[in-house]
Amino acid sequence: MDIHNDQLLDKLGELQRELSNAQMQNSLFPNYLAGLSHDIRTPLNAIVGFSGLLTEPDLDPEQLKFYSYMITRSSRKLLSMISNLIDLAKMETGNLRIFNEKVNVSELLDEIREEMEEERRLYGKDQIEMTFQTPHNGSGNIQTDKTRLYQVLKIFLDNSLKFTKSGKIQVISRIEDGQRVSFSIRDTGRGMDKPTLESLFELFPQGPNVEGLKIKSRGLGMLVAQKLASLMKGEILINSEPKTGTTVSLTLPV
Repeated sequence: MDIHNDQLLDKLGELQRELSNAQMQNSLFPNYLAGLSHDIRTPLNAIVGFSGLLTEPDLDPEQLKFYSYMITRSSRKLLSMISNLIDLAKMETGNLRIFNEKVNVSELLDEIREEMEEERRLYGKDQIEMTFQTPHNGSGNIQTDKTRLYQVLKIFLDNSLKFTKSGKIQVISRIEDGQRVSFSIRDTGRGMDKPTLESLFELFPQGPNVEGLKIKSRGLGMLVAQKLASLMKGEILINSEPKTGTTVSLTLPV
């Protein structure tokens, strides 16, 4: 009887903790949306502003190039934010499905390489060396959702490019024992401290800002990547230290 009561008390305590956590997140959500709306308005204002400047008469070629560059850069940023927000909403409501298909790893990395080369030029980071290593044992065909795998790897690479000022970014893919495929993105960027690593996948990171209900959004990319990896039955591992760079690895079943 005492054992049964102890189990009920433990369960009650667990439910109370879950309720408390849910209430806290509900109270923070409007503040989070306010921070996110600020992040969305920033690139949107840039698009509207620089689009207006394009109508000015007597623009010289350098001004035209700069305005076009800012519009393209802000458009990409806005599209990424909105896409992540939509995907997160779909996953939270169970409406995002994974469609497995035959994926050629070498061809997938070639597609990502082309887009990252364009972004590297767009963001003025030509000094950063980017290398892509495909599996040694041939092309490496796997069964997974190509669109979602591309999306996760792109999130990792966007972060590496954003936080790396010099050095290199390496993408290494391997087929392990014919059972697992791994993708590792290594950079020589600024790295992350332990508190940042521990809260990297949290919608509402714990800390002083949370206590004061003042939330500064850092984007939804890593949270979306984690949830997509889980849906693909994969795992994400991260190793990082300040000033020494970051290695993010995604492992999926073949």
